[in-house]
Amino acid sequence: MQASTNGATATKSSHQAHKAIQRAANKTVAVVDRVSGAAHGAVDRVANMVGGRSGQLQQSRTQVAMAYRNYVTSRPFVAVGSALLAGYLLGRLWKR
Repeated sequence: MQASTNGATATKSSHQAHKAIQRAANKTVAVVDRVSGAAHGAVDRVANMVGGRSGQLQQSRTQVAMAYRNYVTSRPFVAVGSALLAGYLLGRLWKR
């Protein structure tokens, strides 16, 4: 009789341990899912910020290039003279 009582107690303890492990596993999965979701959200926000800044920089670069192109087209002699003067001054600075 004592053997069957010990077997029943062992089975009951085994089931209780299994339930406790399952509850802990479920909680762990929920925490990992929350942390993973937060990390993905943060990465997405950073990617959007960087992507937006990249587009703004590209647009600004294009606008500056267009402004210089228009300036050189409208005043070619002033542009060439400015380039020659800048080259001369840089050459003088490098010789020192």
